[in-house]
Amino acid sequence: MPSRRVAPPSPLPTLTAAVLAVSIVSSAAAQRTETFTWSGRLASGRTFSVRGVNGDVRVERASGGAIELTATKRGRKDAPSTVEIRVDEEGDGITVCAVYPRGQRAEGCGRGSGNNEDNDVTVDFRVAVPDGVKVRAGTVNGDADVRDVTGDAEVSTVNGDAMVSSRGRASATTVNGDARAVIGARSWDDEITVRTVNGRATAWVARDAKVTVRGSTVNGALDTELPLTISGKWGPKRIAGSLNGGGSTLVLETVNGDVEVRDGKPGR
Repeated sequence: MPSRRVAPPSPLPTLTAAVLAVSIVSSAAAQRTETFTWSGRLASGRTFSVRGVNGDVRVERASGGAIELTATKRGRKDAPSTVEIRVDEEGDGITVCAVYPRGQRAEGCGRGSGNNEDNDVTVDFRVAVPDGVKVRAGTVNGDADVRDVTGDAEVSTVNGDAMVSSRGRASATTVNGDARAVIGARSWDDEITVRTVNGRATAWVARDAKVTVRGSTVNGALDTELPLTISGKWGPKRIAGSLNGGGSTLVLETVNGDVEVRDGKPGR
């Protein structure tokens, strides 16, 4: 019987895997990172603001009396050095922002700092603030998260979740993401808003707070864990009620998502 020659296995799968591995390594190696750090102090009652564009902003309670900030810049196509981290001492506090090329030429953190001109650098802010300092934290593409601070706090983003937890006032605003606020204050003067378009709007309120609640959704449900006294008709898309006789105003709004009022027990 004539012998048959058996062809050796093709090296193509191994070669393809090798090329893929090289591609992944090269892609990871192409990312460049740069870190900016800053430390400073603010008196209780003054405001610290941090504003990003592309990247997350996270703020937590500091263990000491100083503000500690780290900004991590990452870029592939564009160098991290093309984005400046600017510290602007204003009349009522301090603002730190990410300034992209052609975004804002003048000194200070102006509105133009949000123009990234297709720059692919992301900036993630990590901040610790001492007790009593008010916080404003915002970004455009990323999550804005303020946790367990003692001063009043406001968070905002466009594409990402807006989350805040404060012993004082707490408000959260986004467009594409969930808006969540844990409100430690029992009363406040100006209206507090928890607002989104595509996502849930949720607020945790202490049972002994005196609050007037208004909530609305278009495509979602209404839910409360607190014993609200309803004004008018409940739902199906709007709610108006009061807790402990009412007082300070809390507004929760979304279009595509649920509206939730949760029991924020003292110490939560």
